[in-house]
Amino acid sequence: MVDTVPDTAGPRTASRPDGPDLITVPVREGLEAVDVLRLRDGLGPVVHDSGSDTLTFLVPAGTSGHWDLPASVCSRAGAAARPCGAGRSWLVPPGAAGVRPFTDPARLRRALIEATQTLAVVEAASLLRSLHTGPGGGQRRTAA
Repeated sequence: MVDTVPDTAGPRTASRPDGPDLITVPVREGLEAVDVLRLRDGLGPVVHDSGSDTLTFLVPAGTSGHWDLPASVCSRAGAAARPCGAGRSWLVPPGAAGVRPFTDPARLRRALIEATQTLAVVEAASLLRSLHTGPGGGQRRTAA
């Protein structure tokens, strides 16, 4: 059985050549982007792959021809595409309330950039906090 994926013209199978393209990102950035897209009403179906610790966003066919965001991969779904299976499950299933048929690539790009920037700020704050605390999390004492 072939999994079905949504399309604006109705359901199609992942094995059809006009199925979605897939943008795969590391799970940490992907989860942040999911939050951003949910808040801005722009989220389509997303697959979580626990084996590779990635998220895959379904985007309209043709996106792979011009996608070039670092730390992500865009590919055609192709005949072998199976959104769910061993270690893969829907994080955001197609057809769920408020879920679009696909994630708009421009919105996804902006959300991934915002996610990367947010995570960089969190990491910098964590580093600064660790510099100001001693072992065990207490405040360092400075010489008076």
